Amino acid sequence: MKLEEFESDKLEGVPHPRFSSRVIGQEKVKNQFFQAYGQQRMHHAWLMCGPSGIGKATLAWQLAKFLLTRNLSGMLGGSEININFDDPVVSRIEALSEPHLKLIRKNFDTKTKKIRTEITIDNIRELVEFFEFTSPDGKPRIAIIDSIDELNVNASNALLKVLEEPPYNSYFFLVSHSPESLLPTVRSRCLAAQCENLSADDQLYLLNEFGFISDDQVKKVVSVSRGSVGEAIRIINQDGLKLYASIVGIYKDLPRIEVSKILEIASKTEGAGKQELTQTINKLTIHFVSRLVKAGAVGKISSEIFSGENIILNKLSPNFEKSHEWAMLYSRMITKAKDYQESNIDGYSQVFENLINIKKIATL
Repeated sequence: MKLEEFESDKLEGVPHPRFSSRVIGQEKVKNQFFQAYGQQRMHHAWLMCGPSGIGKATLAWQLAKFLLTRNLSGMLGGSEININFDDPVVSRIEALSEPHLKLIRKNFDTKTKKIRTEITIDNIRELVEFFEFTSPDGKPRIAIIDSIDELNVNASNALLKVLEEPPYNSYFFLVSHSPESLLPTVRSRCLAAQCENLSADDQLYLLNEFGFISDDQVKKVVSVSRGSVGEAIRIINQDGLKLYASIVGIYKDLPRIEVSKILEIASKTEGAGKQELTQTINKLTIHFVSRLVKAGAVGKISSEIFSGENIILNKLSPNFEKSHEWAMLYSRMITKAKDYQESNIDGYSQVFENLINIKKIATL
């Protein structure tokens, strides 16, 4: 089995973030890092916050490479990361054989042949052992945890002890998609580095780098991915535009809405290994509601995702009053999406609940 087949911290169909040669976007955090570095006021634990798929892990790996090759590296243009990629350290990092760097992520279970569902205390014990060895050459020791959101309670408590008394000359890059779910005591030991959503141009550039041609369909995917190139790739891989059209199409015959069509979409999430598909359907559903909010407020969406979408949007959200109702539902759905991630509610129930809630507002 190839290594990439059981790497829990990479997207299907694209290279692992450690192989990236540059970071697209995230100027704010890069400036934050290099200001601290230049003033020799580096925090030991950087909490890389932001939505999934915007380059947090890529940035963490680039900064780790910078710190471990800094005798041969420098800075260009203030926030540009200049790394000597001929340095053998870079090759070792990419091969996961660099002794000064430790990656913590969900392990592949050789017995079940599946990736574990969480990061356990055993992983943090490995991290503690890693920091017990003194670096003979004076180089820093670096830990990347991708993602810290996936630590179970015991692992979180064990990590807290390390963060409270960090080893000398050590740095942590902790990737978090939902920092509000972390232990407050863990957050308080970290410096929050808030990463931002990518622009449409940056997403198209990265998608082209990953081999996706920037045609009309890809541009439409970018329009529904909400600033996340990772989300755009998931939508492409799961034929998300077709899914979106199916979701919106449920409501085209208002006031007659067939529950059977809702059940058909919800049934797509039944069975094992459908978590990602469930998240994609939920995100596309939320995006649909956000477009209903906009349609009622401005009258017409300038760019349709599929032919005839505006007719449905305007039918469901004909005026500002209806737009307000959709805005209230949108807010509830965003909150509920976070609850879904922290609960054991199955995908079928999640999708069904969201689509039924749209039906209720549509038929008021």
